Amino acid sequence: MKRRFWKIVYWLKGVIIGLKAIGKLQLGSRVYHDGRWWFISNWAGEPRMTLSGGSRWGHKPEYRERVPREEIKSSHSPMEFIHRFRMMRRWYMTNWFDIDVDRVVLPLKYPHR
Repeated sequence: MKRRFWKIVYWLKGVIIGLKAIGKLQLGSRVYHDGRWWFISNWAGEPRMTLSGGSRWGHKPEYRERVPREEIKSSHSPMEFIHRFRMMRRWYMTNWFDIDVDRVVLPLKYPHR
């Protein structure tokens, strides 16, 4: 019962993290650059990112590397917001959810806390 309670609490934490991410660009986000729509294909929060495009429309894949963030316009479509929410929520649920639950339920497993 205790484990189920904490799973619900940390599942809600995952939802909150996902909701906070809606306003931020994520890997795979659709952006407008140089008169075309692109996808962020490689980015670690730096001021410059790699964009990919072309292959989705049946053309040869194209890449733009080290594109300054100032030259990019973000998409504000409902599907883009859903993508951002899912990306961050999935990241949390995959990487941190079980660890956070176990820290509370099995404190001896994590003695540093």
